[in-house]
Amino acid sequence: MDKVRKKLQESVSFISSYLPLVNSHMVEFFSNDLWEAHVPNKIKTEFKEKHWNKENIIDIFLENLEASHSELGRFIQSCSANSLEKNEIIIGIDELQKAFRMNRCSNMDCVNKDKFMSEKKFHEVKKMSELVADLVRTTDATHVIDIGDGKGYLSSYLSLVYKLQVLGLDSSTNLTQGAAERANKLQKRWNSALNKFDIEDEPFNNETPSKTKSIEDTNKRNECYKQIPQTLMFRAVFESFMEHKMGKCIGKGREVGRMRSKCSSFVEYSRKGIKKLGYNIHVSDEEIATFFEKYAPSLQFLEFYFMIRVVLAPVIENIILLDRLLFLQENGIKHSFLVKLFDSYVSPRCYGIVAIRDKQ
Repeated sequence: MDKVRKKLQESVSFISSYLPLVNSHMVEFFSNDLWEAHVPNKIKTEFKEKHWNKENIIDIFLENLEASHSELGRFIQSCSANSLEKNEIIIGIDELQKAFRMNRCSNMDCVNKDKFMSEKKFHEVKKMSELVADLVRTTDATHVIDIGDGKGYLSSYLSLVYKLQVLGLDSSTNLTQGAAERANKLQKRWNSALNKFDIEDEPFNNETPSKTKSIEDTNKRNECYKQIPQTLMFRAVFESFMEHKMGKCIGKGREVGRMRSKCSSFVEYSRKGIKKLGYNIHVSDEEIATFFEKYAPSLQFLEFYFMIRVVLAPVIENIILLDRLLFLQENGIKHSFLVKLFDSYVSPRCYGIVAIRDKQ
């Protein structure tokens, strides 16, 4: 417990000087001049001296991962030192199994996963379901409750593959209805696959072959992380444009939300944004385009600011999970652990807390 508390205090102390940056909103990057307000002066100076505004921002961060001679490099390394990846409190699934003396269950695959979930989602569901099934068997639990069940991927997998009694709960009615429909379709496909391959539908059968597993190219993973979304720039400039036309927004702020379809230009984005906000503004496409061009040279500043926040994100994740782990330990839950559940290459958010309350 003392070790957890010490690590938590170290991370909180580190993040405290960056709280204004962490609590800022990318939407207000231009309207509140976040670059001047929150980026550390030494990093701003280095950005200017090395002319980073003319290079690919993501490449700059990759090149400085281990560059102790640069301000950015030292910042990245400090963040890394306060992240879960460098936290010695983290244990793996194998260590958890030893700690709980788990009985391993079968390693089975769900039918036609590509029809229902992405490679990333399947990896998470498969690993999590294996762990849950192990915990159920170890603790003699009879039911599983999945709070925040979403689309029902995990609960369906646990029910079909491991024959567990699962109750999935979610605050979204639409997600719950969709999960029920998806579960019915999955049940039909599952039964069809069992008949086709002559597989016995038995839970925890270690000899059941994985005949339904499909192989996908791992090089396609994480393609979505190769570039910073263009909508970040569109939204920040749009906020500044709305202030220019309507004045500064007081209170809750302007909520544009996600656009259903991708916008090919700032003009298109602005038209949709104005419509969603319900504003009656008469403005020409030329005026909108001209306004955007004024901010276009500052794109690299916005992307650099965004990447600083990306680097700080694991520190915040570390603080949140350590705080929850410490809460459990302070309240007498001795068997509580911070576990790396997934492959971080496939699923960057790969950590979780696993705890078992002592039997009364």
